[in-house]
Amino acid sequence: MQLRGTEGATPGQPFNFTVDASGTGGLGNVCVDIVSGGRSLPHRMESLGGSMYRVSFVPQQAGKHRVYVYFNGSDVKGQQK
Repeated sequence: MQLRGTEGATPGQPFNFTVDASGTGGLGNVCVDIVSGGRSLPHRMESLGGSMYRVSFVPQQAGKHRVYVYFNGSDVKGQQK
């Protein structure tokens, strides 16, 4: 599982990044949770096909945001690219 394009978000501006789940074989459910300041942020996840997903959200504050990726309900330790 790889996250791509996670750098450069600006508070208050729409931002998106890509989840590459091609290493999973495509047979399962992929979901994400974006957390900032101890709270989950609303987001939208769109399938791009080929086990690729675009995740869109609007960061509300500057600073690091944690992105948790789950495959079939299990937490996945991935790579940021």
